[in-house]
Amino acid sequence: FRNNIVVPEPHSFDSGNTCICNAQAVASVTIGGATQYYMDIQNVVTVVKEAAALPYVKLLANITLTDTLTFKNAPKGMELDFAGKTIYNPNNVAFKWGDHWVANNGTLTLRDSVGGGGVTSGRFSALELDDDAVIYGGTFKASMDDKFTQAAAIDVYDATVSIHGGVFDATDSAVMVINGTVNIYGGSFECKTGIFDSRVTGVIQVYAAEFPNGISKESKHSVYAVLLSQVLAPDCYL
Repeated sequence: FRNNIVVPEPHSFDSGNTCICNAQAVASVTIGGATQYYMDIQNVVTVVKEAAALPYVKLLANITLTDTLTFKNAPKGMELDFAGKTIYNPNNVAFKWGDHWVANNGTLTLRDSVGGGGVTSGRFSALELDDDAVIYGGTFKASMDDKFTQAAAIDVYDATVSIHGGVFDATDSAVMVINGTVNIYGGSFECKTGIFDSRVTGVIQVYAAEFPNGISKESKHSVYAVLLSQVLAPDCYL
Protein backbone atom coordinates (compact mmCIF):
# COMPACT_ATOMS: atom_id res chain seq x y z
CA PHE A 1 0.00 0.00 0.00
CA ARG A 2 1.76 3.14 -1.24
CA ASN A 3 0.51 6.48 -2.60
CA ASN A 4 -3.05 5.35 -1.67
CA ILE A 5 -2.72 2.53 -4.21
CA VAL A 6 -3.01 -1.10 -3.14
CA VAL A 7 -1.06 -3.51 -5.34
CA PRO A 8 -0.80 -7.15 -4.21
CA GLU A 9 2.08 -9.46 -5.09
CA PRO A 10 3.12 -9.95 -7.82
CA HIS A 11 3.53 -6.24 -8.49
CA SER A 12 3.63 -4.54 -11.88
CA PHE A 13 7.10 -3.10 -12.27
CA ASP A 14 8.61 -0.81 -14.85
CA SER A 15 12.11 -1.00 -16.32
CA GLY A 16 13.49 0.55 -13.13
CA ASN A 17 12.04 -2.31 -11.05
CA THR A 18 9.61 0.12 -9.40
CA CYS A 19 5.87 -0.45 -9.10
CA ILE A 20 3.21 2.28 -9.35
CA CYS A 21 2.90 1.92 -5.57
CA ASN A 22 6.63 2.85 -5.28
CA ALA A 23 7.58 -0.64 -4.13
CA GLN A 24 11.05 -1.81 -5.18
CA ALA A 25 11.34 -5.32 -6.55
CA VAL A 26 13.92 -7.59 -4.91
CA ALA A 27 13.59 -10.39 -7.46
CA SER A 28 11.90 -11.46 -10.65
CA VAL A 29 10.69 -14.98 -11.42
CA THR A 30 10.29 -16.28 -14.96
CA ILE A 31 8.33 -19.49 -15.57
CA GLY A 32 7.44 -20.66 -19.04
CA GLY A 33 8.39 -17.30 -20.56
CA ALA A 34 6.20 -15.22 -18.20
CA THR A 35 7.98 -12.93 -15.73
CA GLN A 36 6.60 -11.64 -12.43
CA TYR A 37 8.23 -9.25 -9.95
CA TYR A 38 8.26 -9.50 -6.17
CA MET A 39 9.23 -7.19 -3.34
CA ASP A 40 9.20 -9.95 -0.69
CA ILE A 41 11.74 -12.78 -1.11
CA GLN A 42 9.51 -15.14 0.89
CA ASN A 43 6.88 -14.84 -1.85
CA VAL A 44 9.56 -16.01 -4.28
CA VAL A 45 10.06 -19.10 -2.08
CA THR A 46 6.35 -19.90 -2.42
CA VAL A 47 6.35 -19.39 -6.20
CA VAL A 48 9.37 -21.67 -6.64
CA LYS A 49 7.71 -24.35 -4.52
CA GLU A 50 4.52 -24.26 -6.59
CA ALA A 51 6.14 -23.87 -10.02
CA ALA A 52 4.91 -26.19 -12.77
CA ALA A 53 8.14 -25.72 -14.73
CA LEU A 54 11.73 -24.72 -13.94
CA PRO A 55 11.67 -21.21 -12.42
CA TYR A 56 14.38 -18.69 -13.31
CA VAL A 57 14.94 -16.26 -10.42
CA LYS A 58 16.94 -13.07 -10.85
CA LEU A 59 17.88 -10.88 -7.91
CA LEU A 60 17.19 -7.18 -8.42
CA ALA A 61 18.35 -5.85 -5.04
CA ASN A 62 20.63 -6.78 -2.16
CA ILE A 63 18.78 -8.72 0.54
CA THR A 64 19.52 -8.74 4.27
CA LEU A 65 17.88 -11.59 6.16
CA THR A 66 16.81 -12.10 9.76
CA ASP A 67 16.48 -15.87 9.29
CA THR A 68 17.75 -18.52 6.89
CA LEU A 69 16.31 -18.27 3.38
CA THR A 70 15.11 -21.83 2.81
CA PHE A 71 13.83 -23.39 -0.40
CA LYS A 72 12.29 -26.86 0.04
CA ASN A 73 9.54 -28.94 -1.53
CA ALA A 74 10.55 -27.49 -4.90
CA PRO A 75 10.46 -30.50 -7.25
CA LYS A 76 11.11 -28.48 -10.42
CA GLY A 77 14.33 -27.06 -9.04
CA MET A 78 15.44 -23.46 -9.55
CA GLU A 79 17.91 -21.41 -11.53
CA LEU A 80 19.10 -18.40 -9.53
CA ASP A 81 21.04 -15.53 -11.06
CA PHE A 82 22.57 -13.27 -8.40
CA ALA A 83 23.04 -10.60 -11.11
CA GLY A 84 25.57 -8.74 -8.98
CA LYS A 85 23.36 -8.74 -5.85
CA THR A 86 24.08 -10.30 -2.46
CA ILE A 87 22.01 -12.30 0.00
CA TYR A 88 23.32 -11.57 3.51
CA ASN A 89 22.50 -13.02 6.90
CA PRO A 90 24.54 -11.62 9.82
CA ASN A 91 23.44 -14.24 12.35
CA ASN A 92 22.77 -17.59 10.71
CA VAL A 93 23.12 -19.76 7.61
CA ALA A 94 22.12 -17.43 4.80
CA PHE A 95 20.76 -19.74 2.09
CA LYS A 96 19.51 -23.31 2.30
CA TRP A 97 18.44 -25.55 -0.58
CA GLY A 98 16.42 -28.62 0.34
CA ASP A 99 15.67 -30.64 3.43
CA HIS A 100 18.41 -32.63 5.15
CA TRP A 101 15.99 -35.45 5.96
CA VAL A 102 13.99 -35.69 2.71
CA ALA A 103 15.34 -35.30 -0.84
CA ASN A 104 12.41 -33.38 -2.29
CA ASN A 105 13.94 -30.67 -4.49
CA GLY A 106 14.99 -30.61 -8.08
CA THR A 107 18.43 -29.31 -9.05
CA LEU A 108 19.51 -25.82 -8.01
CA THR A 109 21.61 -23.89 -10.53
CA LEU A 110 23.54 -20.84 -9.31
CA ARG A 111 25.19 -18.24 -11.50
CA ASP A 112 26.14 -14.55 -11.40
CA SER A 113 25.69 -12.88 -14.80
CA VAL A 114 26.99 -9.51 -13.59
CA GLY A 115 29.72 -10.33 -11.05
CA GLY A 116 30.12 -9.39 -7.40
CA GLY A 117 26.93 -11.11 -6.28
CA GLY A 118 26.46 -14.16 -4.08
CA VAL A 119 25.75 -15.23 -0.51
CA THR A 120 27.42 -13.99 2.68
CA SER A 121 26.94 -15.12 6.27
CA GLY A 122 28.26 -13.37 9.34
CA ARG A 123 27.90 -16.52 11.42
CA PHE A 124 27.70 -20.17 10.37
CA SER A 125 27.88 -21.22 6.73
CA ALA A 126 26.84 -19.13 3.75
CA LEU A 127 25.22 -21.87 1.69
CA GLU A 128 23.77 -25.21 2.82
CA LEU A 129 22.94 -27.69 0.07
CA ASP A 130 20.76 -30.64 1.08
CA ASP A 131 19.74 -31.42 -2.50
CA ASP A 132 21.64 -31.47 -5.80
CA ALA A 133 23.14 -28.28 -7.21
CA VAL A 134 25.32 -26.90 -9.98
CA ILE A 135 27.35 -23.74 -9.33
CA TYR A 136 28.69 -21.66 -12.23
CA GLY A 137 29.43 -18.44 -10.36
CA GLY A 138 28.89 -16.24 -7.35
CA THR A 139 30.88 -15.28 -4.27
CA PHE A 140 30.20 -17.31 -1.13
CA LYS A 141 31.64 -15.99 2.12
CA ALA A 142 31.30 -17.19 5.70
CA SER A 143 32.90 -16.23 8.98
CA MET A 144 32.59 -17.30 12.61
CA ASP A 145 32.54 -15.11 15.68
CA ASP A 146 33.93 -17.69 18.09
CA LYS A 147 35.81 -20.98 18.02
CA PHE A 148 32.64 -22.99 18.56
CA THR A 149 30.88 -21.79 15.42
CA GLN A 150 31.46 -23.74 12.21
CA ALA A 151 31.50 -21.57 9.11
CA ALA A 152 32.09 -23.12 5.69
CA ALA A 153 31.42 -21.23 2.48
CA ILE A 154 29.22 -24.14 1.45
CA ASP A 155 28.00 -27.21 3.35
CA VAL A 156 26.82 -30.25 1.40
CA TYR A 157 24.65 -32.93 3.02
CA ASP A 158 23.52 -36.06 1.14
CA ALA A 159 23.66 -34.25 -2.22
CA THR A 160 25.67 -34.20 -5.44
CA VAL A 161 27.14 -30.80 -6.29
CA SER A 162 29.17 -29.68 -9.31
CA ILE A 163 31.23 -26.49 -9.05
CA HIS A 164 32.36 -24.88 -12.30
CA GLY A 165 33.24 -21.43 -10.99
CA GLY A 166 32.80 -18.92 -8.19
CA VAL A 167 34.70 -17.67 -5.16
CA PHE A 168 34.54 -19.67 -1.91
CA ASP A 169 35.98 -17.89 1.12
CA ALA A 170 35.55 -18.93 4.75
CA THR A 171 37.24 -18.88 8.12
CA ASP A 172 36.62 -22.62 8.37
CA SER A 173 36.49 -24.92 5.31
CA ALA A 174 35.70 -23.47 1.89
CA VAL A 175 33.74 -26.64 1.10
CA MET A 176 32.47 -29.19 3.63
CA VAL A 177 30.75 -32.42 2.58
CA ILE A 178 28.92 -34.92 4.79
CA ASN A 179 27.51 -38.00 3.04
CA GLY A 180 27.59 -36.31 -0.35
CA THR A 181 29.72 -35.77 -3.43
CA VAL A 182 31.27 -32.57 -4.77
CA ASN A 183 32.96 -32.43 -8.16
CA ILE A 184 35.06 -29.31 -8.70
CA TYR A 185 35.85 -28.18 -12.24
CA GLY A 186 36.77 -24.58 -11.47
CA GLY A 187 36.54 -21.78 -8.94
CA SER A 188 38.68 -20.01 -6.37
CA PHE A 189 38.99 -21.48 -2.87
CA GLU A 190 40.51 -19.96 0.24
CA CYS A 191 40.14 -20.10 4.00
CA LYS A 192 42.21 -19.92 7.17
CA THR A 193 42.18 -23.63 7.98
CA GLY A 194 41.53 -26.57 5.65
CA ILE A 195 40.31 -25.77 2.15
CA PHE A 196 38.17 -28.91 1.84
CA ASP A 197 36.57 -31.07 4.52
CA SER A 198 34.97 -34.43 3.70
CA ARG A 199 33.40 -36.42 6.50
CA VAL A 200 31.63 -39.75 7.02
CA THR A 201 31.06 -40.91 3.39
CA GLY A 202 31.58 -37.46 1.90
CA VAL A 203 33.63 -37.32 -1.32
CA ILE A 204 35.35 -34.35 -2.98
CA GLN A 205 36.95 -34.71 -6.38
CA VAL A 206 38.98 -31.79 -7.77
CA TYR A 207 39.65 -31.53 -11.50
CA ALA A 208 40.64 -27.86 -11.60
CA ALA A 209 40.72 -25.07 -9.03
CA GLU A 210 42.59 -21.94 -7.94
CA PHE A 211 44.07 -21.36 -4.48
CA PRO A 212 45.00 -17.64 -4.28
CA ASN A 213 46.55 -17.93 -0.82
CA GLY A 214 47.96 -21.42 -1.27
CA ILE A 215 47.14 -24.33 1.01
CA SER A 216 47.27 -23.77 4.74
CA LYS A 217 49.13 -26.39 6.77
CA GLU A 218 47.20 -25.41 9.88
CA SER A 219 44.80 -28.20 9.01
CA LYS A 220 42.61 -30.06 11.48
CA HIS A 221 43.70 -33.30 9.85
CA SER A 222 46.97 -34.56 8.50
CA VAL A 223 46.37 -34.18 4.77
CA TYR A 224 47.39 -30.88 3.20
CA ALA A 225 48.71 -31.75 -0.23
CA VAL A 226 47.09 -30.48 -3.42
CA LEU A 227 45.20 -33.42 -4.90
CA LEU A 228 43.96 -32.83 -8.44
CA SER A 229 41.78 -35.44 -10.13
CA GLN A 230 41.88 -37.55 -6.97
CA VAL A 231 39.24 -38.32 -4.40
CA LEU A 232 39.70 -36.94 -0.90
CA ALA A 233 39.05 -39.74 1.55
CA PRO A 234 36.61 -39.19 4.43
CA ASP A 235 37.93 -37.22 7.40
CA CYS A 236 40.56 -35.39 5.37
CA TYR A 237 41.26 -31.72 5.04
CA LEU A 238 43.11 -30.21 2.13
